[in-house]
Amino acid sequence: MKDLETGRIDITSQNHGFAVEGPGGEPRIDGDEPVRWDTDFGVAELSQLNLYDRTVEGLVLRDVAGATVQYHPEAGPGPHDARHLFDRFLALADQKDPA
Repeated sequence: MKDLETGRIDITSQNHGFAVEGPGGEPRIDGDEPVRWDTDFGVAELSQLNLYDRTVEGLVLRDVAGATVQYHPEAGPGPHDARHLFDRFLALADQKDPA
């Protein structure tokens, strides 16, 4: 996911059984510009874009205080069943001379 305001790219958890259509009803957004379009809630502006399939990932509403994202924005997403594998990897990386 690319944040169009900052240029930051994040890896996100997706659940794309559906997606928001672009300003002309298109399923994909070609450019990386924060395009605007009218919605039932006022003007919406593209704020985040999925770089894999070019779908809308985030919108900011400009006429009311509101925003949305099309991914799971958890600060500590789960499940955590395999977290111990990261500890194992870090322990291996900390070894000075594996030979």
